[in-house]
Amino acid sequence: MFILRDLKILLKSLLILGICIVAGYLLLILVYMLPTGNIRTNIKNCIEQYETFQTFPEWARGYQFTATDDYTDATYILPNAVYPGEGDEKNPFKNAALVPHNDYVGVIHDIVYELSDNFRSEEIDSFPFCYTRYWHGYLVILKPLLCIFSLNIVRMMNAGLEFILMALILMLAVKKSGNMKLALSLMASFMLLNPISCAINFQLAAVMNIILVAIMILMLWGDKITPEKGAPFFFLAIGIAVAYFDFLTYPLASLILPLSVYLWLHHTEICGAEGDNSSKFWQGPVFLIRSGFFWAFGYGAFWLSKWVLATVVSAITGANEYPLKDAMKEVGYRSGLSGEGYPYPMVILKNIMVLANWPVIILILAVIAALIVYGIKNKGRGKKTIPAYVCIMIVPFLWCAVTLEHSYDHAVFAFRNMASAILPFMLLGLRD
Repeated sequence: MFILRDLKILLKSLLILGICIVAGYLLLILVYMLPTGNIRTNIKNCIEQYETFQTFPEWARGYQFTATDDYTDATYILPNAVYPGEGDEKNPFKNAALVPHNDYVGVIHDIVYELSDNFRSEEIDSFPFCYTRYWHGYLVILKPLLCIFSLNIVRMMNAGLEFILMALILMLAVKKSGNMKLALSLMASFMLLNPISCAINFQLAAVMNIILVAIMILMLWGDKITPEKGAPFFFLAIGIAVAYFDFLTYPLASLILPLSVYLWLHHTEICGAEGDNSSKFWQGPVFLIRSGFFWAFGYGAFWLSKWVLATVVSAITGANEYPLKDAMKEVGYRSGLSGEGYPYPMVILKNIMVLANWPVIILILAVIAALIVYGIKNKGRGKKTIPAYVCIMIVPFLWCAVTLEHSYDHAVFAFRNMASAILPFMLLGLRD
């Protein structure tokens, strides 16, 4: 019965995946049909902030924890948003699949050379570069907004949205739980993800927004998302959304935080009530593995579909691109399977070192001290959820093991995968 039920859910998941592939592609086609004149003007009016280019600027200099990612914003996201310009390929079907932008030889902040008059005194060779590995779903939101608003207004709108969502989530967490435990845990988690950098940087915003929307859904309608039938589709949707909107930043956080909140809200249904001898200790871990599978299926399958789609469109249009081959090569490289790679302890240490600053250390020490005090008073209640929360805490360390190169080279933002473990850690300590 259990296998048959999950088989039916998996078949429905395949149908949902197919619908999302078609819808995702059609939405990109539509936004590539928008004229880019206003988009170019609205970005050009704010371009001076990228003229003094830094790859990972820090809003608190000397602390990697406060870094944003201007490199990706200025080299991929904004150049993609202004394409096509005058003389560029106008075919929306081709552009939606291959996502080209004008790449300037020897330049790592292409949007400045594309739009700024200050840097056009000398001619620089350029060519259309297709970043085919990703869906670039952020363009579905970014292009229409930039048709109307300036770049900095869009950034402020994103910051406002994120902080409003966080405030509402904390308020609802108190109301839903009847105490401050969940709200305090979420607040510490948001602080460790550094919402300021996520709010002002497009590259980092996608996963943070998905996390906040997912938790908001749990706060509002979590009771209707049942562990047996609702949860698989919920986590499938999160995985698909991350694959659509994000590059490869800190995707695992989009599983860890909503999954921890879901377990807190449904712990009795998942792990059994205290004193219920019929429930087994492995019920929680089994649920987590099942939910993680559907998240990974949505994330991996939807991402793979982009490689196949781009390969087919490239072959039809004669674009001479090889997205599937390129992506598979990149998977080997980013995972550390090809080449020398990095030792696992070094990868973990580098991610931890991003968090090694006094504000974060003080926060973590305060959390540990509070949990110790609460644990003494709690006298071991809520034991049935311990295996489940421990399993969630382990997942970020497993993620680093299978993404060695990416977790090391991009620790400046990938550390959030590991930092997300603070939520299950706190909920484990505050269980009752």
